[in-house]
Amino acid sequence: MSLTFGEFLSPGFRQAQDLRQVDPMSPVLFNLVLETLLIVIFNDSSFQGIQPSISTSSLPIAPPRPLKCLACARGVLVFLADSSHLDCLHFHLANH
Repeated sequence: MSLTFGEFLSPGFRQAQDLRQVDPMSPVLFNLVLETLLIVIFNDSSFQGIQPSISTSSLPIAPPRPLKCLACARGVLVFLADSSHLDCLHFHLANH
């Protein structure tokens, strides 16, 4: 597995374990593991994500928080402000 940042492709790394999709518990276990990874990324203040450029000046709402990641059943999209955040993401993936 590897990660893409713009046109940069990270060095490959191996997943530590694999779950078979025929196991009825695999979706639940996947969600538990994925949710904890997303919480770690979201709470890491050194991982900044990107700031959406939405004009809220005429609306009585707070500006949006930085966008760090999006997740769905098929994968996770992580937003990196610059290439230095790739090391931070590698750290979380390796230690999760």
